[in-house]
Amino acid sequence: MKHFKALIISNQSISAKILNWKLDKVETVEGALTILQQQDYRIVAIDNSFDETDKQKLKTIAKLFNKEVIIATFSTNEDLKTNISRAYRNQRAVSLKNKFLDNAFEIELACKLNMN
Repeated sequence: MKHFKALIISNQSISAKILNWKLDKVETVEGALTILQQQDYRIVAIDNSFDETDKQKLKTIAKLFNKEVIIATFSTNEDLKTNISRAYRNQRAVSLKNKFLDNAFEIELACKLNMN
């Protein structure tokens, strides 16, 4: 089973467990940025107790390392679970909506086969 990775930034204890997700925790934005330089994460969740400048710094620099990373905020363990799941589902729905297959070759081949 494939596990997705999420990085949690919080100075509180986190006991959340999410199916198919590997949650790593750091206590500072600077620590998170160091880890994001070395590893790819699908989602970075930051505790609402951090001030807006830290959140903005995280958003700006994390997007430089990985343009597809999702930044989410949370305040409680339950909030963390729902926000990670919701953020991933929303991002996945957008990416699936924008993907399409160019099957012009298959359509043309099928038409030729049906004519003969």
